[in-house]
Amino acid sequence: MRHYQPKKNNPYKLPHNVYMQCLYMVRDYERQREELQKTLNEATQDDYKTSDEVMRSNAYKMRCENIEKSFMVIPVEYRRAVLDGIIHDAGYPNNASVETYRRWRRRLIHQIAVNNNLL
Repeated sequence: MRHYQPKKNNPYKLPHNVYMQCLYMVRDYERQREELQKTLNEATQDDYKTSDEVMRSNAYKMRCENIEKSFMVIPVEYRRAVLDGIIHDAGYPNNASVETYRRWRRRLIHQIAVNNNLL
C-alpha cells in the first residue's frame, strides 16, 4: 500500500521526510517494545549497568512513550486497525470507511511528529 499525503484539505500535512520518519517509527514500534522489555529484564538480573545500556533503555522508553501518547488521539475502536494498517499493511475492517482510517492514520503520524519535536 502506498503511503502518501493528500495535498488539498489536509490539516496534518507534513514534509515528506518527517512523514516517512514517523511512519517508520510506528513500523518499528513492536521491536522497540521488545528491546525495552529485554533491557528492563536484564536490569532486574544485574545491578550493574553501563551508561550505554542506561542511555539505550531510556531512548527506547522515550520513543515508546511518545508513540503510545500519540495513540491516545485515535478512538479506541480504530486503534488496532490503524496500527495493523501501518505495521503490517493489513486491510481495514468494514465497520467504517477507508477514508476514516486514512484520516486517523494521518492524524496519528502528525501527532507522533509533534510529540518527537520534528515540527
